[in-house]
Amino acid sequence: MEEGPIKKKLKSAGQGSGKTDAFRNFEQFFFRLNTLYTFLICRKHVVPTFKTLCGPIETALKRTVTKEDLAMVMALMPRECVFKYIDENQIYTETKIFDFNNGGFQQKENDIFELKDVDDQNQTQKSTQLLIFEFIDGTMQRSWSASDRFSQIKIPTYTTEEMKKMISKREALFKSRLREFILEKEKA
Repeated sequence: MEEGPIKKKLKSAGQGSGKTDAFRNFEQFFFRLNTLYTFLICRKHVVPTFKTLCGPIETALKRTVTKEDLAMVMALMPRECVFKYIDENQIYTETKIFDFNNGGFQQKENDIFELKDVDDQNQTQKSTQLLIFEFIDGTMQRSWSASDRFSQIKIPTYTTEEMKKMISKREALFKSRLREFILEKEKA
């Protein structure tokens, strides 16, 4: 069976004995990713896109974050995370335009009821693909629940202790998987 480029990169980083600088950098990257993701997922309006995650991590690590970095996490933890492109229309809700010069928000309440030309609607429809990274380990996953009989959607809030516990749990799992990977490659 042929290895993918991500497995090859992990394998080449594992040459030699002990932890290399590449693995230490990878651990630092995961720590930043895990912490940032956990706090972001508690926000109601943040979608964990590649762009959203990269900025703060790049600032902290003082290096460029690539798609390969996230793909390596996915290769080590395939059942605990999702890293894929999705259509923006699946998550796109509404964009509000605010302009101080023209008196604030430009939308009116009746905009949603305004009839629009079908041809114009097809031409302006967004079809952008977003690269999403998400941990799906169950505990901190976004869960939608109806709060009452009128089915108002509510995203749960998390305490600081719950977030710390989730970060620690993922960190321990990541380190054990990385250790297994290093030992496996040292035997080969």
